[in-house]
Amino acid sequence: MSHPFLAAILPLVGALALPGQEGKPTRNQGSPRGRLVFGLYPSDSPTEMYRQFLPLCEYLTEATGYQVELDVAPSYSAGIEKIRKGEVDLFRSGAGAFGHLLLQEKSRAPVLVAVEQEGEKKETTFRGAIVTRQDAPFRTIQDLNGKTFAFGDRRSTMANQVPRKLLADAGVHVSPSSVHLKSHDDVALAVLNGEFDAGACKAPTAEKYKDKGLRILALTEPSPSKPIYARYGLETGKIEAVRKALLALDIARPEHRAILTGIEAKLSGYSAAKDPVEYEQFARFLGPETEDPAPAAPPGK
Repeated sequence: MSHPFLAAILPLVGALALPGQEGKPTRNQGSPRGRLVFGLYPSDSPTEMYRQFLPLCEYLTEATGYQVELDVAPSYSAGIEKIRKGEVDLFRSGAGAFGHLLLQEKSRAPVLVAVEQEGEKKETTFRGAIVTRQDAPFRTIQDLNGKTFAFGDRRSTMANQVPRKLLADAGVHVSPSSVHLKSHDDVALAVLNGEFDAGACKAPTAEKYKDKGLRILALTEPSPSKPIYARYGLETGKIEAVRKALLALDIARPEHRAILTGIEAKLSGYSAAKDPVEYEQFARFLGPETEDPAPAAPPGK
């Protein structure tokens, strides 16, 4: 006979993450059709990533009949390697990362499932931002020449690649002491804390911190919106089930609005109308992925 106390406490113990398991996929063994692993790289803190995307995974589980589990990689490059090697079934990244995968993996290319839409017009492009503090003296990006700069991960589309191209095209050379931080939030907070003169992050993150004293100095040109894509070899039926579920999200329905805006404030749905060739063209525009001279550093260093 089971003890009443044990019967009450065991479900709670089973729900706790064991040390070292925090980044493992969330699991629910109740799905009769099998599972799909939805991969992410940490564009925000891992806690924030789980808060943003667990409701979407729960929705996809119910809508598709597959148990959709969330896997937040420890780094940007680790996440890209997981989808490249087929260790996750689905992945969401920036446009540049997807475009480079399409160019590099011609014989084993990932499959575009759907792309994010923003705002009432359901636009399928997005922007990055060059940010500084509201009390900073800078008025144009040319004023940042020689200044300290916080970028995101080296492979981040909107926290490194596109902003660097914008600065280079404007003839701006940032200080050698500029660094790479882990996430868009890390960049915004480091600039707000006065650790750097300016930084680069996605536009929604910049908007999120405006009331806390962050100022948008410049926006990048529109780029293809963030895609959700499937690993090479994933069964067509699974891809179609996920695509159908994503396209069915309706911003007019309160329960769907909560899922969408929990990911990004301006996210209004998903579209399947984007041509993967646009992402290849965007990757060519960015140029080859290279290591730049700015050293990596954790926040506060």
